Amino acid sequence: MSLTEYGVNSEYGRIRKILTCRPDYFQWEPVNETAKKYLDSGQGFTRDEAARQHRELRQAFESKGVEVIEVPPMDGYNYQIYTRDFAKCTPEGVILGAFLLPLRRPEVAHMDHFFKALGVPILGRVEEGVFEGGDIHYIDRETVAVGVGGRSNKKGCEEAAVLFKKAGFNLIEVPFDPKYCHLDILYVRLNEYTCVANPVGLPDSFLDLLKKKKIQIIEVPDPEAMDLMTNVVSIDGETIVSPAENINTNRKMKAAGFNVLEPHYDIFLRGGGGPRCSTFILKRDPL
Repeated sequence: MSLTEYGVNSEYGRIRKILTCRPDYFQWEPVNETAKKYLDSGQGFTRDEAARQHRELRQAFESKGVEVIEVPPMDGYNYQIYTRDFAKCTPEGVILGAFLLPLRRPEVAHMDHFFKALGVPILGRVEEGVFEGGDIHYIDRETVAVGVGGRSNKKGCEEAAVLFKKAGFNLIEVPFDPKYCHLDILYVRLNEYTCVANPVGLPDSFLDLLKKKKIQIIEVPDPEAMDLMTNVVSIDGETIVSPAENINTNRKMKAAGFNVLEPHYDIFLRGGGGPRCSTFILKRDPL
């Protein structure tokens, strides 16, 4: 029996529970184009500054009644704060992924033990391919889209497709230029009929799918997308958690009628991850 509720079948049902990880050991690593840019600039940050910004993120979710469960930070796991990468939750349990970068591979076993301690079932694990959470997006109750670009590959998708089928989803692949790292640098759903996206980096087949489903795009220019300005989280289809630094897209979302919570998050954005990167959604109300 699970010790905590779990289950996710959309990107915008009301969030009840998330997993986060304190940035105790966080430091920038040259593992994506964004982090490389800021490492080359000679900029830096203090532990206190990082902790303060991460508290702001947590408080944004808690202000809307979301339960925040903390994953214990581990020394040497410098990017563990980006908790959405190691897995994806389904209505039937968690699908564990597989990291491309050696820096992050030990996290999967760590989270396997963590989920078991929570009593959350593991639906399966990608073993041979590469499959990361930033590429995984529910489109509707029957379809999950997975980006094939910088971090997830076709072999990983083949393995994951079998597991998602057990949870009632068909997997479709979305190819894109590896420079964008994960699909959520290009696309994130806000509610049934709205998303934020950088159309420049998305294939025509995926843009056609959005059009077919009548999903309107709030466009994020390519340079801003590269700085993670699509990397937001919809709490309930109405309230969005987005960095305070995301000035242009926040303005557009507000104009579209969304309530935007704006924690300061530039330290983690410069490391290559935003609010979506930093939250593993464990429980949403089903749609």
